[in-house]
Amino acid sequence: MSFDHLRTGLFAIEMHVAGIAGHDEALRVIRRRLEDTRAREPSLDITWVVDSPQLQRVFAALCARYGIEPFRRPRQRMSTVNIHVPRSWGEEVFGRVFDEMAPRISEWLDAQTDALMDACGAPVPAGDEDG
Repeated sequence: MSFDHLRTGLFAIEMHVAGIAGHDEALRVIRRRLEDTRAREPSLDITWVVDSPQLQRVFAALCARYGIEPFRRPRQRMSTVNIHVPRSWGEEVFGRVFDEMAPRISEWLDAQTDALMDACGAPVPAGDEDG
């Protein structure tokens, strides 16, 4: 899968969740939906466990994209991340976007790593494709 194909797929996820065509408009709809939901529902802390450092960066980037500040409490593991949002938005919007994007990004990163290792003469050993 090419970078452009991945990017198009990620935008398609946002458009699907927003229920609208056009990735710029989808972003506006998702942000507006967060504002509207915050006006109707209390925000609370939602905890996510994101083991992969690469996916932690994706999580943080999505938070920044939607205007959310991720945080960790003292003594929380590095894989634990919290966001303070209304539960329905966190589950129905943010959760759907992240949960659909994460496997696509992981697959793309794995393929890029395998291609690089193969190009360097160090292919991934058979049976080790899953990590």
